Amino acid sequence: MIFAVRRMNNLIDSLLHAAQLECEEIIPRMKKVSINTVIIDFTKDLKISAAEKDIKISVQVPKKTISLNTDSSLLGVVLQNLCSNAIKVNTDGNGLGLYITSMVIDSLGGTIAVESTVGKGTTFTVKLPIKHKKVAKTKKKKK
Repeated sequence: MIFAVRRMNNLIDSLLHAAQLECEEIIPRMKKVSINTVIIDFTKDLKISAAEKDIKISVQVPKKTISLNTDSSLLGVVLQNLCSNAIKVNTDGNGLGLYITSMVIDSLGGTIAVESTVGKGTTFTVKLPIKHKKVAKTKKKKK
């Protein structure tokens, strides 16, 4: 229960962080992160959520530790949005989650691509740089 509460608190913080990115008020908090650890920790909660819908989750993480400079909170937002979409098995929402995901990936210096086949499924491919290069942002014009 404590783990789930901490996870929800981190998620809320991450969502606020992502919303602030939209306003260009903050910069991602980059630090060296083990992607293996991020994925393993994230899937603990994901398995609970999936089990409620009789969905089994299988995660394979390389034995070799993969580290990169990224914002683990924002990466958590990306994982949460993509996986919750998969568990829901539909896209009848408002698209905000995927919009935030795209915005977060961009702020981390990465890319996201999607391939979808009706009746077969959807694959999202997220690529993140090992070393983050500061991306110059253009200021939005106020109307």
